[in-house]
Amino acid sequence: MTVGARKHENSGRFSSLCFPDGKKNCFYCCPPIRDPEADSLDQLAEKIRIFRLNRRNLPGNRQNAGEIRGDSCWGLGFLDAEEKLIGCLLHPHQNQGVDLRHATGYRSKCAGTLCQEAVVFSRLNPVRQQFYLALSEGMDSFHYSSRRANPLMKILPWGAPVLEAIFFFEQGRPLARMDFISRYGFFWNELNYRLDAWLAGEIIKRYGLKVIIANPRKFLDFRRRLLSRLQQKINKKADNPPILPVHQLSIPLEFSRLLKFGLNLWEASAVKVGKLQEVILQEVERFT
Repeated sequence: MTVGARKHENSGRFSSLCFPDGKKNCFYCCPPIRDPEADSLDQLAEKIRIFRLNRRNLPGNRQNAGEIRGDSCWGLGFLDAEEKLIGCLLHPHQNQGVDLRHATGYRSKCAGTLCQEAVVFSRLNPVRQQFYLALSEGMDSFHYSSRRANPLMKILPWGAPVLEAIFFFEQGRPLARMDFISRYGFFWNELNYRLDAWLAGEIIKRYGLKVIIANPRKFLDFRRRLLSRLQQKINKKADNPPILPVHQLSIPLEFSRLLKFGLNLWEASAVKVGKLQEVILQEVERFT
């Protein structure tokens, strides 16, 4: 959730992924109707120019408020004269507690936006947060917000089991950014968190992270064969009500992604999903 600048308190816990240290911040979710494939480094020079103008021209922009577009919002700009922080110029933190976001027509969407990366990050304890924030050391807000450039944003969607395993494998010692990419870049270069996060987590719980680090290809082949066999079973069997969207069932988010993006199973009964999970876990036990 991109907000206005606020004083960073060195309390031993980072309150959010959005404003981690007072030196940079993430504005990935702005504008709230942005193209999901857009990146903060796209058209960088033009963004810098626009963010500078939006800060300077905010009073006039408010008087002549127009609709925002998917690629820009007149309320999004540099929050400080040093041009380090980028966020909502209409946020109450920027306006003595007065919320002006209604002027864009998307106030509720702006106020309610929280990316999954930020949710995962908020559940890490302070030591883990610092371990992973070290990956963004020296980045500016544009690179920090980028899902292309920032390995922190690429590893967070893998969830707690993978994040914990990496932390313990490195014995809690933070890695330099390029060292981390060299060692763990296969998670996003070869694998896909939508398909692999839950499955990788279950394997790691049983056999440790090293079995995947040693041979990512073996894991990838295992997943492909498994999903192929499961798809054949799903196509042959009907489901019984009540049938719900799988993300509404009492299952981990990562598992619902595997069902949706790996098996194209977007709706199912809790009974069917439970049986599928049981079959998959039986296969996991035979992974090694």
